[in-house]
Amino acid sequence: MHALLDAASFDTGNPRRDSDVRSAKYLDVAAYPDITFDSQQVRQHEGKWVAAGTVSAHGVPAPVDLTLDELRYGDAGELILRASAKVDRYAHQVTAAKGLAARWLTVEVTAIAKRDCIDA
Repeated sequence: MHALLDAASFDTGNPRRDSDVRSAKYLDVAAYPDITFDSQQVRQHEGKWVAAGTVSAHGVPAPVDLTLDELRYGDAGELILRASAKVDRYAHQVTAAKGLAARWLTVEVTAIAKRDCIDA
């Protein structure tokens, strides 16, 4: 499995904090516009599905477990997947504000898959 995320789409719910996170001090989205996730294995752990893989952020790859929290169909038949992971920002060389900002971040991802129907 491979996922590509726009680093500038990072949203903490606070516009001022979002600007800081996107700056060269943290994610440096101008130099590193993409965050990627590549999974090598999917397994069950404590009753949940977990995709073990690698997140590349700030130009640095590091291992991460992405846990499937929700999988359901939406009103229009689309498949909605919600997953989360704990990411060590130090592993990606994002070390600004040590002691002031958390080292471990909980990242939540929502993906929506729609069937593309083409009449032949």
